[in-house]
Amino acid sequence: MVVENNEAKMLLKKIQTVCFAMQDIKLFLDTHPQDKMALETFGKYQRIWKALVNEYEEKYGPLTAEDTDVTRGWTWINDPWPWEMEANV
Repeated sequence: MVVENNEAKMLLKKIQTVCFAMQDIKLFLDTHPQDKMALETFGKYQRIWKALVNEYEEKYGPLTAEDTDVTRGWTWINDPWPWEMEANV
């Protein structure tokens, strides 16, 4: 179980890193909205971010309440939340 915990932490760290890069590029695009290289780079990181989030949610559940599958009820409260890593040990 500790291995999953470490894997989940590593995956969350990757998501945070990519998200940070996207925020930085987004700030640049706010003042340079036509910059083709910045748009392409943002799109690249956006695809990476979506893939990482999908991987995390498939393995460990939703990252946010908005991603909860309500067809099975309010399952958001059933498992430890992503930031409660110690509960996953």
